[in-house]
Amino acid sequence: MVNGAIELSLAWVAITVSFASAQLPSRPLDVPSSELVDSDGPDRVVEAYLSRFGLTDVLAEQLRRRLETAEAGERLEIAERLGAIYADLLAVSRSDTETRRLEAQSRELLEAVPNAGSHELRINLAKARYLPSERTAERHRIRLVGDDEAATAREVLETLARELRQLAGEITLEIRRLEGVEDRGSAQINDIRDRLADRRRLRALASYYAGWSSTYLATMSGRSDAARDGLRAFAIVLGADDDIPSLERLPRGLLRREPVSRSALGVAVCLGVLGRTQDAIEWLEELRGNPDVPDAVRRQVLSRHLTVLARERRWDHLDLLVNEARNGGSIRPVAGEAEQPLKVAEARLLAIEVLESVAGLALDDPRRNEAERIASAALSDLVAQGEVGHVLDLLGRYGSLPLGGDGFIVRYVRGLRAYDRARQAHADAGDDPERATNDDAVRALYIDAAGLLTEAFDATDAPRFAGERAKCGLLLGLCGYYRGAYVRAAERLETVAELAQGDEREEAVWLALVALDAALDDAQASPDDARAAELSAKRDQLAAMYLSQFPKTERAATLLLRRAASVGVEDEQAAAVLLSVRPGSPLYATAQRQAEARLYRVVRAASGAERERQAARYLTIATEVLEADRLEAFQSEGEAAADAFESAQFRARRILDTALSLPTPDLAVVERTLVVIDEIGARLGLDVDEQTASEWVFRRVQIAAHRDQSGQVEALLALLEVESDAAYESAVRFLYNRSLRIAERSPGDVATLEDLVRRGRAVLEAAREGGRTSVAEAAAVRDRVSRAAATLWTETGDEAMRDTAIAYDARSLDMGTAGGDALRRLGRLAESAGNDALALDAWRTLSAGARNGTREWFEARYHAIRLLARTEPSKAADAFAQHEALYPDGGPEPWGERFKALGRELQSVQAQGTGGAP
Repeated sequence: MVNGAIELSLAWVAITVSFASAQLPSRPLDVPSSELVDSDGPDRVVEAYLSRFGLTDVLAEQLRRRLETAEAGERLEIAERLGAIYADLLAVSRSDTETRRLEAQSRELLEAVPNAGSHELRINLAKARYLPSERTAERHRIRLVGDDEAATAREVLETLARELRQLAGEITLEIRRLEGVEDRGSAQINDIRDRLADRRRLRALASYYAGWSSTYLATMSGRSDAARDGLRAFAIVLGADDDIPSLERLPRGLLRREPVSRSALGVAVCLGVLGRTQDAIEWLEELRGNPDVPDAVRRQVLSRHLTVLARERRWDHLDLLVNEARNGGSIRPVAGEAEQPLKVAEARLLAIEVLESVAGLALDDPRRNEAERIASAALSDLVAQGEVGHVLDLLGRYGSLPLGGDGFIVRYVRGLRAYDRARQAHADAGDDPERATNDDAVRALYIDAAGLLTEAFDATDAPRFAGERAKCGLLLGLCGYYRGAYVRAAERLETVAELAQGDEREEAVWLALVALDAALDDAQASPDDARAAELSAKRDQLAAMYLSQFPKTERAATLLLRRAASVGVEDEQAAAVLLSVRPGSPLYATAQRQAEARLYRVVRAASGAERERQAARYLTIATEVLEADRLEAFQSEGEAAADAFESAQFRARRILDTALSLPTPDLAVVERTLVVIDEIGARLGLDVDEQTASEWVFRRVQIAAHRDQSGQVEALLALLEVESDAAYESAVRFLYNRSLRIAERSPGDVATLEDLVRRGRAVLEAAREGGRTSVAEAAAVRDRVSRAAATLWTETGDEAMRDTAIAYDARSLDMGTAGGDALRRLGRLAESAGNDALALDAWRTLSAGARNGTREWFEARYHAIRLLARTEPSKAADAFAQHEALYPDGGPEPWGERFKALGRELQSVQAQGTGGAP
């Protein structure tokens, strides 16, 4: 059998390699390409390839699938390989999610193949559960965890210690069996020895984690049985022959191995828990004095040493140890070098251990003075490093602290305690603790606290503690608020806001607003209107500043909901503030509704591409709010349900207006919105009024039109024509405008022009029946319809279209709304229809409206004289003579030549003495 020393050395070579590689992924097997094809079949080929290139996750999946279908004889071998992969992956897992997934898969494997050689997997599973508990235990040492978290950690540690001890025992039995085979000799002696070395490594690992699980359980609960279990586990790791490790037989040459030195540290801790203080100190001194101990372990020795000495109240020894730590290993400060404070965790631990150790001593016990001096020095180390939060936490935990000096921290602590006394008295007095007190005695306590806090705020060294100084200033402002000095409190808080950063700055501005609100309430209750106006203006100015600087806080939303009008925030900014309120907040529903209203105004004010962007944003929010309206309606009864239904309809109108106004309407949103309204009405048994019902029909007309469902459009139009003049007019106007847009894209398409004429005619007919169409709008529709009808007559020869164009242009002529194009068109079309009188009227009107000498004037004048000559040649001759007198050459071409020809024809008519027209 291999002797104990050699066994220990070999085991720790193995375990050290294991620990050293715990943070590194397993190296892929270096499989030669010639070995990728072997007699084990394609599965092994794939696995060899995956292993060679380090594709561990894929390899694990491959093995899981093989395990599901493998024969009984293959399952054990596959499970062992899969377990080894899980062990490697657990060792390098970097996230809680990944660790939990691997733990679940590992447990499934152990349940599926209980006989698999899974020692390493079980150890890694235990380690994954151990590490969070270790962190909790370390934080428990410095009192930074609650009772529930500590209790959970103790339960886990106790379970782990038991499981790992059992596992170490199982591995021990296997080791003995292998040792027996080794002693008897075997042809496979090298394989046996390799397996022995691996099992000794695993037993050491299991014992190591079992030892520390028991050790932390002992330190957290004070249980001596757990401490003894820890010693027995560490004895296995350190190669002790009995249950208790012996310092004399400590393998000092192996202390350079971190697991060995950490196990020795665990022995010292367990001895301390058992009250064997001197033995514990000797183990700690050994680790302190051995130059081979890794720095990572050496850094832990001091804190363990502090605990052992403080709990035994060995103040002289403790003081000496702390001085050495502060002076780099020297008892006294080195000349020319300043004493260094303990690290924050060490200083906090020292203060805790000393304060808890003296808690049981009488107040007049002389040992208290020395202990409190050490604790005071530890607290001073915290203060020197700006760790005021730790000082205040310890003050809350222990009620009083042996703080010395007279700087900011000491004064702040005094002021804080005075403030706490005032707050307690405020609550005890029966007043609302969130409003100013009416009790003079409580008011006096706030004044006293303010005095102490002012001393701290103005202390010479206060600027060193910027964050805590800001908190001190906040308390000063609250002292003023709770005693009713609202304006003074607001001024103090604004001063703090100028000095503070981050959360403290936001808090200061908000509390200043609260104070100004209270001051304004008082002023409004008095006859001093000027003072109220001054405070109101100041409050609104500060509110606007708060919204601009802290828009993503829930308080900003609260402020906006209460005072949207007075602070004058633009819709875009207001919407951003309101949308920052998170689901689950009491303000969420109200903020979403207000944001929807603000965004709708933003959409209405925008144009072009910006309108499309804002519309998409609005619809996302608005549809969510509509869904909330639906749920509220379903969950309400009576009048509340009716109000919810009305709110939903109001929201739906804005959604439909926005969705249908887009260049490419969002018909899915439109249809869903109408379905929601129908669902609410049907579920609640509520009917909408006639106007609203017609509005929803109109929206369905729009949907049908966009889907080119002409039959549906006409059926819905017929329904609207009977039920609602206003909705019918909106529908025909929408259809006309849609046809107009299509016609502009396809100006020569006959079917499009015919549809435009039909839709325009419907608009004009609705307008004649008392609709909302203005005179100017009707004139524009007549002009566009007439132009389309004229084009159709030109393209198709459809005289009905010509007559339609004439009728609409003649109407515009009668109403005085006909433009130059309409008059020119009317002149040509009326003449072609044989209505010379109407044509003459059109050209005369165009001539009268045009400026003399323009081409338009010459054109109108020519046609007017030409048409007049057909019925009244003499008048035509007079008119021509007047024109010729003004323009001997007739005018610019082509009208000059035409006028000359017209003159010759008139002369010919006069010479012949006939009434025939030229």
